[in-house]
Amino acid sequence: MSEQHAPMNIAELGRGLEPSLRRALVRVASVETLLVACDYDGTLAPIVDDPAEARPQPRAMEVLGELAGTAGTWASLVSGRSLQQLIELSGPPATVGLVGSHGAEHLAPLGSNGRVGSDPAVASGDPGVSGHHDAESAALLEALIADVADEVSRLPGSRLEPKPVGVAFHYRQADQSVAAKTADALIERLSARPGVHVRVGKMVAEFAVDGADKGQALLRLIGQTGPDATVFVGDDVTDEDGFAVLGEGDLGIKVGAGETAASHRVASPADVVEVLSVLAQLRRAGAGIE
Repeated sequence: MSEQHAPMNIAELGRGLEPSLRRALVRVASVETLLVACDYDGTLAPIVDDPAEARPQPRAMEVLGELAGTAGTWASLVSGRSLQQLIELSGPPATVGLVGSHGAEHLAPLGSNGRVGSDPAVASGDPGVSGHHDAESAALLEALIADVADEVSRLPGSRLEPKPVGVAFHYRQADQSVAAKTADALIERLSARPGVHVRVGKMVAEFAVDGADKGQALLRLIGQTGPDATVFVGDDVTDEDGFAVLGEGDLGIKVGAGETAASHRVASPADVVEVLSVLAQLRRAGAGIE
């Protein structure tokens, strides 16, 4: 970053984070233009039994908004939730971009001076929706919803979540021995249908008529904002598509256990807030210290 600031004591920042991660944050914070993209559930919001009650970790959206309001910094949520649900649950600052339905819905992030990303489809601030919405796709989506609804009616504790281009089968609150078999059977049966895209997450299986994924969504954001480095944070299997498209100078952070392509890991959404807070402080100070 070009502005000159008084040196800050970097050793005091992020004391709860691994030293290697702290060094990586200092590195990416020093670039001229930075994109910070975060998953929502399990990343900024703790996993809860009822997905409709998933609220962000204290200060999570505030700090993300601080980043989005800092010169040369773009910030966005990248979620599998519908755009409407994402807005209702997260209460995002106006400067933070929004990607819903794994990339099928998108609202470009604003820069600190109110600039929007370069994509003309969303430059007006109206949400963009990609994917096929012809009669055939609509009929396929209707059939998928009916199939999932049938299983939900027979499995207490499970629930259906309709989305603009798909439907999700949630079974966190159901009898796990039965629910896992039900989910496996649904995946096997519905994945065999032409035009159906299956995504499997933590206690959820999603069936979509659009093949968008978080890797494509992240590449879209990168194209809109032109960053010198990108930070992507996520916790679930679907976030691996995002980690896979990161380049050598970027930073991927996995939340929680499990195999990952991310270069670094933190334990919980509370740690993610600390990561974002450190980034925000470094960006505001214009840190570029080795």
